[in-house]
Amino acid sequence: MGSAWADFDGDGDLDLVLGDSNIGIRFFENDAAQRDDVRWISIDPKSPATDDEINRDAIGAMVDIELSNGRTIRQAILAGDGFIGCSVSEARLGVPSGTEIENIKIIWNDGEVTTMEDWTINRINVQYYDPDPSIENLLSRSSLSQILLIIIGLSFIVFLYIRRQNENDASDRK
Repeated sequence: MGSAWADFDGDGDLDLVLGDSNIGIRFFENDAAQRDDVRWISIDPKSPATDDEINRDAIGAMVDIELSNGRTIRQAILAGDGFIGCSVSEARLGVPSGTEIENIKIIWNDGEVTTMEDWTINRINVQYYDPDPSIENLLSRSSLSQILLIIIGLSFIVFLYIRRQNENDASDRK
């Protein structure tokens, strides 16, 4: 017997398919999304490149969803669900009524973090591997050399100002 959980009908809730060699394939439709005021979100992290350390479906990544009620929900991106089973590799969350999503972060397999800027309720939101700028990236060599040149330039201006003040003080004493 094998099973698979997925949103087969695209309504936001997870449906179930069971396969059995004796009985055949059975489909169980979840109709929870047809209720009033049902809100959900799905985050589907992906890596389009093959040269990074992230696999295409981001298996092993974590998704943190911060809610306006102060709670943070963490879900792992997984692939297998038991013997001959599989599920979609996305994080899916029902959003409680009266609660909003404040922030969504993906912690990738390599430890990098992506903060999602845009998301939409009641749909699957695909986020490609795009780490937030780290302090190392912000202070790259070219930026660091520019900062050093600015500091040297400002130091020279301060030196000239102090020298000028000292010359003025010396001429006032005479």
